[in-house]
Amino acid sequence: QEIVDQRKFHLSFDTQTLPDLKEKDELKLVQIEPVGHKTQPPARFTDASLVKTLESSGVGRPSTYATIIETLIGRDYVRRVSYSAPSTLTGGGSVVDGRTMRSTRLPLAPRLTAFAVDHFLSTKFPNLVDREFTARMEERLDLIASGSEKRVEYLSEYYLGETGLQAQVEQADLENESEDVRRVNLPFLKRRPDVELLVGMYGPYLLWHKASAETEDVQKTSLPKDLLADELQNKLDDILTKANDPALGVDPETGLVVLLKTGRYGPYIQLGEEKDFPDPSTKPRCASLLRGMDVSGVDLSTALKILSLPRELGLYPGTQMMLKVSNGPFGPYILCGDSLYANLKQDDDLLEIGLDRAIELVDEKFEKVGGVHNAMLTNRIIGEYRGHDIKLQTAKFGPILKYKKDVIRVPADLDPKFIDYEKAVELVVKPKEASKSKSKSKPKAESKSKSVSTNKEVEPEGTKVTKVTNKRASAKKTVESTGVKATKKATKKVAKKVTKKATKKTAETAKELKPASS
Repeated sequence: QEIVDQRKFHLSFDTQTLPDLKEKDELKLVQIEPVGHKTQPPARFTDASLVKTLESSGVGRPSTYATIIETLIGRDYVRRVSYSAPSTLTGGGSVVDGRTMRSTRLPLAPRLTAFAVDHFLSTKFPNLVDREFTARMEERLDLIASGSEKRVEYLSEYYLGETGLQAQVEQADLENESEDVRRVNLPFLKRRPDVELLVGMYGPYLLWHKASAETEDVQKTSLPKDLLADELQNKLDDILTKANDPALGVDPETGLVVLLKTGRYGPYIQLGEEKDFPDPSTKPRCASLLRGMDVSGVDLSTALKILSLPRELGLYPGTQMMLKVSNGPFGPYILCGDSLYANLKQDDDLLEIGLDRAIELVDEKFEKVGGVHNAMLTNRIIGEYRGHDIKLQTAKFGPILKYKKDVIRVPADLDPKFIDYEKAVELVVKPKEASKSKSKSKPKAESKSKSVSTNKEVEPEGTKVTKVTNKRASAKKTVESTGVKATKKATKKVAKKVTKKATKKTAETAKELKPASS
């Protein structure tokens, strides 16, 4: 009791001894001190930490580390994770920013496809995913590069040896295990034996075996392709609940049921079922949730507002241009006419915005160019040429023309406000004619080179030798001629010097003889 009162239970047993205690003795509780202890999962790999691990394991070389990471991302085995991005189970979660994909500082997270591939390789081909095997292979490749081993022998051993890849594939018997290959085994799914997670051609999906008294019903639920394992663990029950009853209500205008589903690119709203459209060419209308919108907060009224997009607000004052509000891949925007766009602010509600606020945003956007009327002259559809529209737009670096997928810059000396249909067609056709002329001139050059190469092949061997000897003879002649020329120049210089000296001497002797004669 004294030890407990003095809180000496933190000391070691070497310095303090417990009092004599007997079985069933009553102890007085003085104080409870809770001690928190949290465990954290290991940190995700970044490019730097992954390269460090590969280097310590002897896998790869400095010239191949970047290629390994690019291959993992390109084959959809991993993806970069940004903590500021919304979840894939919310609206807009499947839209990944290009900067996020290029940032090497963000961590790499495995997709569900990676778990399926890892399970398949570790069970059927365990040596191929063994670090020691890969390290030994790297060492042998280094020996081949240095010339110590022959590459043909190593490749034949790797593919056709007794324990080669061909023998392993025959032993694995992959044809009879097509479904097991696509199965993803995650630890938290062991608590739900009625749920299976598989990976198909269009992404991961769940199979929910709902057993009843009479029959067993299997319900299939698609999942977003970018869904991570930890997100699925936290939202598994919500996904199954929504999949069991996806109906939100009935549309009063069409009488069709409004469904909330989850697909390859995240949650979306669907108007009607496939059986309501007997014509196979017509599909139910679908609309994605807004960016950051949670599935639990979507009701019938919200779903109908999303399905109403793009929504007409009214005409812009003094014009016949209709203002529409819609949701795009880069966020909500207002469309004025056919070619004027204005983005919504962060505080604006896409589903509740009105005409007055839309006019204010459009005026604010085009105030720098002199208003909407001036912006209409530089952002318009000029006309139709061969079944496609020619659009004039104001880009970041000046006005441009868009025709199909082609982008043509407007010359600096041409005012875009006064571009008519004929001038637009001329600007669109000019680059195409230039490219056609280039493409026509290229085959001629190729034909010339081919004719030259064929002539060389037809020539007999004797002519080649004579050509070579003629070249050598001509080279000797040039050397001889240059030597003769050099000698001629030298003799001329010497002759000039001799004549100069001789004239000087004669002049001196003449001067000396003049007084003697007098």
